[in-house]
Amino acid sequence: MDGSSGCDGARAHPRRRSAGSGQDDFVEAIIADIGAFVLAARCTRDDSLRESRETAPTAHTELRRYRRAGATGTALFTFPERDVGSDAFFMTQLMEDYSQVTVLEGDNPLGFVDLAVFVAPAPRPGQTLFVRRKRDRAEEERAKADTLERLLRQPEGVAELLGRVVGGPIVEFARTRPAPSARHAIEGC
Repeated sequence: MDGSSGCDGARAHPRRRSAGSGQDDFVEAIIADIGAFVLAARCTRDDSLRESRETAPTAHTELRRYRRAGATGTALFTFPERDVGSDAFFMTQLMEDYSQVTVLEGDNPLGFVDLAVFVAPAPRPGQTLFVRRKRDRAEEERAKADTLERLLRQPEGVAELLGRVVGGPIVEFARTRPAPSARHAIEGC
C-alpha cells in the first residue's frame, strides 16, 4: 500500500488530525483488521542521500502507532530517487522478518505495489470525487472494426495484423504465402 502524508483535509499541520479520520486511521485500521503478520514502514524520498537508510526508533510517533495497531515489525525507510525500484527496501532488517503483508506509508521506494491507496480530503458541498463520463462502446467497436477492415485491404495488411498480434516468425510465414489466400482465409471467417 502506498499513500501520501497530510492528505486528509487537516491543512494547518499534517500531523494534527481529528480522531477517526484520514490516512493515519486508515493505515491503523488496515494493520489492526488484516489478521496477518504485518510489517509497516514509513517511507520518505530524500534525493540528498547517497544511499537508502533504515532506522527503527522506538519513540517515533508513527512507528508506535503501527505497533499499537498490531504490526509485527516497523521501520522508517528514507531513500534517494536512484534507489526507487531497486532491491534496497527488500534488503532492510525489517524485510528480514516474516510477514504476510507489508504496508508502506508515504513515498513508494519499490516502483510497484499490489495496491496503492490515496487518502483525499472529503469533498466540500457541491463538489464530487468522480466525474461521470458516458462512452459509446458500440461506436468504439465500430471504429476498431473499420480500422481492421482498412488494414486488411492493404497489400501487406494481413502480415501487419499478424505482426501486431503475434509477431516474429508468423509474419514471415504470412509474407511467403500468397496474399489472396491469406486474405481469403481471414475474410471467410
